[in-house]
Amino acid sequence: MHNNKDISNNITLLAIIFISIILTISCSICKNPTESNEENQSFAIYFLNDPNIKYYDIAESDLAELTLESTPWISDEDIEYYDWSSHCIYLKKDKSYFLPEWQKDSIKTFPPEWGNKPFVVVAGGKRCYMGYFEHAYSSYLSIAPVISDLCNHGYPSDILFID
Repeated sequence: MHNNKDISNNITLLAIIFISIILTISCSICKNPTESNEENQSFAIYFLNDPNIKYYDIAESDLAELTLESTPWISDEDIEYYDWSSHCIYLKKDKSYFLPEWQKDSIKTFPPEWGNKPFVVVAGGKRCYMGYFEHAYSSYLSIAPVISDLCNHGYPSDILFID
């Protein structure tokens, strides 16, 4: 004859097994957020079609009304991993591939025309947010996500930091 303690232990064991199975199934369904597929299209960072527009000219604009370049600056194909907690993009190539005049061994800024250059982050086919490039010598207070030349010098050559 089983006592109540044995029945309780069996129920606990079955509950643990059931929860483990559910967690295993749900984790196997999870997708990489930068993975391109039909349900979760792609991740990309786009520049605006007009290179002369500065962020402060369009800061209050509706993202849907902005005309983006047809080809992304960085896409999910360029990204090894995205760290959601630090907002670091681990690139498959060195930053100098994406950033003109970038040198990992010396302090260089972005080209002058990149100051306040806007970019739009697109994920799953939806425009998520707009940010801009910021020079180390900028006197503006950052009011949106920025890619700063000064901050990015502190990271390895294959990591792009969005502040």
